[in-house]
Amino acid sequence: MEGLNKKMEYNPIYILIDELKSPEIERKKESIRNITTLAIVLGPENTRNELLSNITELIEEKEVVLELLSKTIFKDLLHFIGGVKHARCIFDILHNLSTREDEQVRTNALELFKFIIDEAKPKAVQDDIFEISMNLLKGEWFTSKISGLELAIFMIGKDIRENNKQKLIQQIIDTATDNVYPVRKAVAVSLPKIIDLIPIFPQEFIKRIVKELITDMTEVVKTCSLEGALLFIEKVKDDEDILISLFPYFLDGYTDSFWVVRKSFIENTKRIMSYFGDINITRDQIENPTYEQADQEDEFFKDNASDQGDDTLVDVRKEICTTLEGLLESDTNKMTKKYIAEMILDLSNSEEHKDFKELYMPIIDKIYAMLKNIIEEKGLHNSEDRSFAMILLAGLSNLSKISEIMQYKESLLFCCKEMLEVSDWREKSRFLQEFPKIAGIMGKDEFTDVFLDLLKESLSDRIYIVRQQAIAVINKLTSIFGAEWFLKTVIFYLYAFKSDQNYLHRQTSLFCLQILSTNLIKHFNQYSGMNQDLVKQFEGMIDFLIENCQDKVPNIRFLAIQTLDKYKSIILDSPGIVTNTHSIPSSTHPQSDTRTKVLRQIRLTFKSESDSEVKTSIKSLHSFLKPPKFSK
Repeated sequence: MEGLNKKMEYNPIYILIDELKSPEIERKKESIRNITTLAIVLGPENTRNELLSNITELIEEKEVVLELLSKTIFKDLLHFIGGVKHARCIFDILHNLSTREDEQVRTNALELFKFIIDEAKPKAVQDDIFEISMNLLKGEWFTSKISGLELAIFMIGKDIRENNKQKLIQQIIDTATDNVYPVRKAVAVSLPKIIDLIPIFPQEFIKRIVKELITDMTEVVKTCSLEGALLFIEKVKDDEDILISLFPYFLDGYTDSFWVVRKSFIENTKRIMSYFGDINITRDQIENPTYEQADQEDEFFKDNASDQGDDTLVDVRKEICTTLEGLLESDTNKMTKKYIAEMILDLSNSEEHKDFKELYMPIIDKIYAMLKNIIEEKGLHNSEDRSFAMILLAGLSNLSKISEIMQYKESLLFCCKEMLEVSDWREKSRFLQEFPKIAGIMGKDEFTDVFLDLLKESLSDRIYIVRQQAIAVINKLTSIFGAEWFLKTVIFYLYAFKSDQNYLHRQTSLFCLQILSTNLIKHFNQYSGMNQDLVKQFEGMIDFLIENCQDKVPNIRFLAIQTLDKYKSIILDSPGIVTNTHSIPSSTHPQSDTRTKVLRQIRLTFKSESDSEVKTSIKSLHSFLKPPKFSK
C-alpha cells in the first residue's frame, strides 16, 4: 500500500518527465525550462535513476532543444546528481555532447569535464576521462576531435598518470596532420596553450607540430599557426638547433602561394628577425631543411649530407631582406608592396634594429623608385596606389638618410598634388596629417619649398574637414618652425581671402587666425619690444579682422568679433600697438590707437547689426576693451 501511495505521490513528476518527450517543440522547450525545478524536487537519487535517462534521450533532439538543455541544467548538473562522487553517471551524456555541432554545447560539456578533473580525487575518475579524451581524439567527426584536443591539452597540465600524458601527447602530434583541415586549424589555434605546457610537453614534439602547421596545405592553418610558432621560437630562442631547423620554413612563408600567408609573414618580419637574426645557419641548411628527417636510419645519407651541400654561413637578416626585395618585383598582388613598405619603414625606425639600416636602405630606395614609376606611368588614380603612396610619404619622417630619398623630390611633390586632387576627403585628411612629420625631417626651407603651395590650396578645399585639417597642420608647423614662418609665408594668403566671393574661404582665414592665436600672441609678447616690423605685421592683422567685422555675412562678422576677442590682450595691453591705453586719441591721429580703432568699428557694427548672436559677442568685447573710468 505504501509503494502505491509513493508512486501516486510522484505522479505529477512523471507527468512532467513525460512532457519532456512531447513531439511539440514549444511544449518540450517549456518542460526543459522547468527541468531544474524537477531535479530539485526529485532529489539526487531519483534524478540519477529517473531523470538522466530522459536527458539522454533529449540529446538526440534538434540543436535548438539541445542548446536550451545545455544552458538550463548543465551548469548545476553535478549538484543535482549528488556531487563529483557520482560524476561517472553523466560521462556518457557529456561524451555525446562533446561531439555535437553547436560550439556552445560542446564548450559547456568540456567545462564540466574540466571541473570534474580538478575536483575528482580518485585516479580512476581521471582515467575514465582520459579514455573519453582518447576516444574523442580518434572519433569520426571533426567536432569530436576538436573537443578531444581541448580536453587532452587540459589533462596534460594536470596531475594524471604519466603514461596517460605520453599517450595524449602522441595523439595531439598525430592530430596536427589530420586529413580534415578544421582539426588542424584547431591545433594551430591551440598552439599557445601547448607551448605553455613546456617542459611537460617536450620541445622536440612541439617543433614537429610547428613544422607541420606552418607548411600546411591550407592558408587558414598556416596563418592561424604563425602566432603560436613565433611564441614557441621566443621560448626556445637559446636552442640554436631548433631555430636552425625551423628557419627555412619561416623563410618559405614569404614566398608562399597564398597571398594572405605572405602578408602574415611580412607583417611579423620584425619578430622573425629578432628571434632568428643571430643564428649560425649555412646555405645548405636553408636549401635542404628536410634531410635530417628524410631517413633517420640512413647513416650514410646523414654522414654525407654536409659534404654535398654549401657550408657557407648565411646572414639571416640579409637573407630575409633579399627575399623581400625579390617580392617587390615578382609578387603579383598589388598590396604586397604596401605591406613591405609599411614593415620596412617601421623596421628602419626600430631601436632594436637600428644597427642594420644598411640592409634596409636598398629596399627603401627600390620602394620609392617604384612610387616614382607609378606616378610617371599612370598617376595615383588607383586607391591601392594611393594607399602605397600614403605609407611612403608618412615613412619619410622615419628615415635618417633623407638625402638618399630626396632624389625623388619632384616625384614626391607630384605625388602630393595627385593625392590632393584625386583622393576622397578621408584620404586627403589622413595625408595632411603626415605633413608635420615630413616637415620635422625635411627642415623649414626644404618643406616650405616643396609643400607650402599644396598646403595653401588645401585651405580652400571644398570639404570642410579638409580645410580644418589644413588649419590644424599650419598650427603644428607654426609650433615647429616658429610664428615668424607663418607671418612670412601663410598670413598673406589668408588676407587674400578677404576679397574671395566664397564666404567659406573667408571663414577659413578667420578660423586659422583663431586657432593660431596662442602661438602668435606668445611670439608677439616675446619679440614686439625689439621688432617694429613685427608690430606692423600685427597691426595689419588687426586691420584685417576689423574689415571682416563689416562683412555682409553674419557668420563672418561673428567670427571676426570672436577672433578679435582672442587677441584682446594685444589690443589692450601691448604698448607696441596701443600708444595710449587711457584716453581716446585726437581725430588727427586716427591710426595711433588700435584699441580705439577696434572700439570705433564694433560700435558701428553694433548699431547696424541685426543678428542677436553677433550683438552678444560685440557687447562682450566692447565691455572688455572700453577705457577705464577715472574719478576726478
